[in-house]
Amino acid sequence: MRFCPQCGAELVPEAKFCVECGERVAPAAQARAPVPTVFIAVIAGLAVTGLAAAALILRNLPAHERAVARFADADAPDNSGMPPNHPPIKIPQKAIDFINDLERRAEAKPNDLPLWDQLGDVTSRAALFDPAYRSRSLAAYDHVLKLSPDDPAALRGVGNINYDLRHYDEAIAAYEHYLKERPGDPEVLTDLGTMYLSSGNPDQAVLQYKQALLTNPKFFQAYYNLGVAYGQENQMAQARASFERALELAPDEKTRGEIKQMMASIEGAGSASAPNIEPVAATTFQGSVEQMIHALPIAGNKVTSVQWPTDSHARVMFQDFPMDSMPPFAKMKFLANLRSVVLANMQQYRVGGPVIVDLIDAASGKVMDSVAVTAAIHSGGAPSAANPAPAVAASNAEAPTPADFQGAVDQMMRQLPIAGVKVQALKWSAPTRATVLMDNFPMDSMPAFVRARFLDHVKSGLENVKRAHNVSETVQLDIADAASGRVMESVSE
Repeated sequence: MRFCPQCGAELVPEAKFCVECGERVAPAAQARAPVPTVFIAVIAGLAVTGLAAAALILRNLPAHERAVARFADADAPDNSGMPPNHPPIKIPQKAIDFINDLERRAEAKPNDLPLWDQLGDVTSRAALFDPAYRSRSLAAYDHVLKLSPDDPAALRGVGNINYDLRHYDEAIAAYEHYLKERPGDPEVLTDLGTMYLSSGNPDQAVLQYKQALLTNPKFFQAYYNLGVAYGQENQMAQARASFERALELAPDEKTRGEIKQMMASIEGAGSASAPNIEPVAATTFQGSVEQMIHALPIAGNKVTSVQWPTDSHARVMFQDFPMDSMPPFAKMKFLANLRSVVLANMQQYRVGGPVIVDLIDAASGKVMDSVAVTAAIHSGGAPSAANPAPAVAASNAEAPTPADFQGAVDQMMRQLPIAGVKVQALKWSAPTRATVLMDNFPMDSMPAFVRARFLDHVKSGLENVKRAHNVSETVQLDIADAASGRVMESVSE
């Protein structure tokens, strides 16, 4: 006998979907270690709408906005799926006793990984109603991954918890590692796509949703999310086609109504008249920067104007672009793209800088962030009369610049997801060897799959920089703790 992992309903033999909540379930041979019926029944009976509604609020959501907004406060229980005036949800004592007993049995058998996986699964379900259980779930999965770094159940569990917490990069790392062990899982591919979508990378989200549909051509959730991703990219024809297919596969009338509402919302945004933008000519440094800012992914269509108080100071006005609420991963990527745009034009038009770009909310006039970029100008032509090259700021005089190999490595490290902001400095002891000093970046305590992903990013970035600068020698980067100087890892490429 099998039960739905979301709502606890008994499953029809060989069923691929739950008849009660529509949740897709794994075939019997691939099902995870079962959670006892008594626990599922107790948890499922916590509220009128049941566990399925709460779980669907948190994972495999049609729109990334819902995936994020439902957990705006990650430390508070989410009762948004409950009826109006429904009292706060409390886990019954019977379920608490079951969890505590399971925890005691797992601690008595530290090498029983299926038992620890079950503990992680049960506590993650309980965390839907009481966030205090999240840390216990993560601890259980961490125990499994220390003994078996490729354990699929633990990897997926860690991904799901980080998904719920909006820790996008950690969720992406866990899901990608899981998919190396279980390639083609449409649910995890869809969750991975939603993490990319939520972190401001709709292109990658589209690829994941399409991969999910190759595995399961009738997977409603992937079609819905694909429509949202295409809508973000202003590809309205593709968005409509995806939503229409989702309409055909929708499990109930309420869901069909939500799809129609989402279609109207996206198509309305796409058909709205664009702001009246009159960019300066692209034959100047200022004009070229402005053109490329308007072409930036995600943010470009939010730019209403670019003002130039001086030749080296731009004020970029944004409409409805709340940077304060952007995930750190997405904000870092956006700022890195902006710096790259400005730097490329500074080198093309031989502008030394610094060039200051203020990012401003058009409605309030608030400066949301500022970017300062300095480029090294070498021989080969004088700066143009229209764009004289100001002196390089004294504070940047000793900093390596992307015009040489060492500067490009420095820039690559500072633009790494998550870790980039932890880079204090690069100290070059030789032309091809540097110590990377990291602030508050404890690699020893990182989960194995997160550490491996970070090192893969470093190696890949180093390989690209070597190729771009025609460097054939082996390059070594020693990743060190800035406070103690201890080398935590060395990377050679």
